[in-house]
Amino acid sequence: MRVSWAVVEHPDLAGYVVFRASPNPTTGWVQITSDTELITDTFFLDTGAVGFYSFWYMVIAVDEPGNILQQSDPKCTIHYCHGDADLSGVVDVSDVVTMQRFILGMEELDYQQRRAADANLDGVVDVSDVVQTQRFIIELDAQEAHCLVAQ
Repeated sequence: MRVSWAVVEHPDLAGYVVFRASPNPTTGWVQITSDTELITDTFFLDTGAVGFYSFWYMVIAVDEPGNILQQSDPKCTIHYCHGDADLSGVVDVSDVVTMQRFILGMEELDYQQRRAADANLDGVVDVSDVVQTQRFIIELDAQEAHCLVAQ
């Protein structure tokens, strides 16, 4: 997940430190960037953010001694993979069953589930999403797995 922020204009800016909390900011913040190698760009790729979760981020700008120059407000993102209709964090056969049950009118999907079930990104959950998810599961279309970050 790419986390980005506005540049902090300060003559003593040394870099940024990024923190993450999940599933909400009251569960505790974990520093996900290094103390010894500050981020000097205005983005960070968080490779630890996987599955269907709410991730909260906070960025702190620091000077060389490590003093806080500015702290961002916590921001939330939701991460999930297309095809993961049951929002388990894994695209597997249970997602295919969930999609089939939805298409047949046997099961309702909430808004997030419908977005995740739309594997081909055409705005509709139908048999083509089932087929694409099946192909992904048996690794015919592994490169076509789409993950989404919604804010």
